[in-house]
Amino acid sequence: GHDVRKTTPQIKEILLNTELIAIDQDTVGIPAKRIRQNTGTEIWARSVSGGSFAVALLNRTKTATRVEFTWAEIGAKTTEPAMVRDLWLHENKGIFTGSYGANVPSHGVVVVKITPNSVLSIQKSKVSIKAKPMWIPTFFDFNILGQYR
Repeated sequence: GHDVRKTTPQIKEILLNTELIAIDQDTVGIPAKRIRQNTGTEIWARSVSGGSFAVALLNRTKTATRVEFTWAEIGAKTTEPAMVRDLWLHENKGIFTGSYGANVPSHGVVVVKITPNSVLSIQKSKVSIKAKPMWIPTFFDFNILGQYR
């Protein structure tokens, strides 16, 4: 249990991280699989809806460690560039091709979302504005995570 009256801002930020909640609640429902385990580090990955991948890099050691993985390991096309987004920091890390790595703090975790460029292109082509002048979005125009439908 947890006494919510004593919740720190840091714990609240973790519990309310909408990007991680979206991965957890993804409609595809495919569980993550451990794709690699080395001494003190692990990499877990899963497919998520829309053609992206969620990857967790765990470090169980007493020192910060660089953890890297390849697109082939997570099931993505090996030659396709992809956007990497850090879901803890809420920031895009850039476009990478074939692999990605991050420095994971001691006893820490980094969670990233890998979105291939082909998926990004499809998402961008579906975006269209059908609003009339002076149109104001309503509650029903947004899903539970605040994203426009």
